[in-house]
Amino acid sequence: MPHKGRNIYCQYDILAMAEAVNAVNNGMSVRQAAEKFNIPKSTLGDRISGKKGVDVSLGRKPVINIEIEDKMASMAMDLAKQGFGISRRQFIARAATLCKDMDITTPFKDGIPGKDWWGGFRKRHPELVLRKAEKLSTIRSRMLNPTVVGSYMLDLKPFVSTLPPTSVWNMDETGINLEHQPSRVIARQGSKSVPGRVGNTRENITLVPCINAAGDKLPPFIIVKGKTPRSLRSYNTHEGPINATWHYQQKAWMDDRLGVQWFRDVFLTNCGSSRPQLLIMDSHHSHETLSILEEASKNDINIMAMPPHTTHYLCPLDRCVFGPLMREYNRVCTEHMSASPSNTINKESVPKLIKAAYDKAFSRSNIVSGFESTGIYAWNPLSISRDAFMPSSAFDKKQIDIHNEHPLQWVVDKTFPNTVSVPPSASFVPSSASVSSPASRMPPSAPCVPPSSSFVPSSARTIISHSETVALPTPSNTEAVIGTCTVNFENDSMNAEIIPLFPPSFLSENESNSYLSASDENIVLAEIPLPLNNSFETANNSSPAEFSWSSAWNEELNSLFQLTPAKSTPSVQNNRRLTSHRLLTSPEIINKKRKEQKEKEEKENSKKKKN
Repeated sequence: MPHKGRNIYCQYDILAMAEAVNAVNNGMSVRQAAEKFNIPKSTLGDRISGKKGVDVSLGRKPVINIEIEDKMASMAMDLAKQGFGISRRQFIARAATLCKDMDITTPFKDGIPGKDWWGGFRKRHPELVLRKAEKLSTIRSRMLNPTVVGSYMLDLKPFVSTLPPTSVWNMDETGINLEHQPSRVIARQGSKSVPGRVGNTRENITLVPCINAAGDKLPPFIIVKGKTPRSLRSYNTHEGPINATWHYQQKAWMDDRLGVQWFRDVFLTNCGSSRPQLLIMDSHHSHETLSILEEASKNDINIMAMPPHTTHYLCPLDRCVFGPLMREYNRVCTEHMSASPSNTINKESVPKLIKAAYDKAFSRSNIVSGFESTGIYAWNPLSISRDAFMPSSAFDKKQIDIHNEHPLQWVVDKTFPNTVSVPPSASFVPSSASVSSPASRMPPSAPCVPPSSSFVPSSARTIISHSETVALPTPSNTEAVIGTCTVNFENDSMNAEIIPLFPPSFLSENESNSYLSASDENIVLAEIPLPLNNSFETANNSSPAEFSWSSAWNEELNSLFQLTPAKSTPSVQNNRRLTSHRLLTSPEIINKKRKEQKEKEEKENSKKKKN
């Protein structure tokens, strides 16, 4: 069916309509008010006579009631945060199943909503967007949980609270491919393909940077592919980053030999003379060789290994530096290739391109932001995004209410017992006021911030006068008690002087707890669920197919949109599996490494004797 002309209705402001109604109620004629506020006279007359409400919406009512749609949108967004997002096709299929299960009469062909319904749903819920999901391995989603990260932050606190920002370091590796990803360029609209030239080799280079919480960086350690020192002659190393150290490896990877060489020649040489110092790294085997740990212990340098598979949120370099680095590298490579047909990206030209991207990405602001966003310096567990823990909530045996409290609030409570719990919309920095002034410490307390309201359907908001009574469509002989207020629905009426609350079947317990109300001498502001037909007079005349205050639709939604609990599988005993962070320079780990090395040498000697 073809659509009629658009934007020909409601050519007036909603606020102007409310002012016009008030003007008529104060004695102005309908004609004068319509001319003054630029509103059609017949439209204003319908509002004055009560034929239509002031806040009436245009067009047909949605097939699925707006309260149910609000809940569907909220649950779909929660699934996306957990890493179980549903596609448009899946969402439409579940909407069709919901209509069938609830016996909702629909105009859909074969009972399946089409593009028109999806377009209207998007307009009614502009917060929904279609996004391409990023890759996240299952092990990463399970390991980044409040228990693992919380214990890591607790053990990190004694180190960072006593050290200046210049003594807190982070090191990691990243790969740079000579075949870059072309950046976006200007092209003709509708072009099916836009070519972007790249180099002729896919060889990889490993970059090993090291940064501290003050925004400083050490000279980078660069590894290229090769078996002999001759492999370095193909590169214009003098055009690379300033003071960079270039090395070779058979696959351009970081290995145990290069790890020891980096620690001695780069870190110990450039980290400064202040002691002690803290170096935070991941659990790669090249970072925890016995030679490195003994050298670090001798020089009063503590090495902390982050929990495995959590660097995407806990590593400052991964969080705020490597992303800008790759974007800058792709940009400078694209500009280099588009400058001349003779230009190409090869071993000769790539050092200069790496230097341009490195100097731009490794700025002081990016480095400091990396330490702040990971909660390392200044120490603040609550600076880690709440959404970071959503994927692990599907696997956690102990469910944490991540909607009302930050998952790492227990870490702050344990560290500072006298602090006030911080609501989701606020952040709390218990150790220091800023990175620039590490010596200024805050007292172990936090200001009490008013809680923020959680999800409330947009159609459930109204202002009730003291003199009015409101009829609510509820089951008979029902009484709901929430908090200290009692609402009796037996007579289908309620005095607005008692601040009304949501019926328990409409909102979950967490949403009811976050209910807010405010009052003054003239009005009571309250969150009251409206009937689905937006009319109090016809609330009790709804047909059985329409919405009623029951938990049936909540149960149907939960069956379609809630995740099923993860199956508990028996864990296999594996002594080599890493499940938490470690202080690598502790005597226990150093002695363990010595024992392992001794056993390894004995095995090698026994093999030699047999041969």
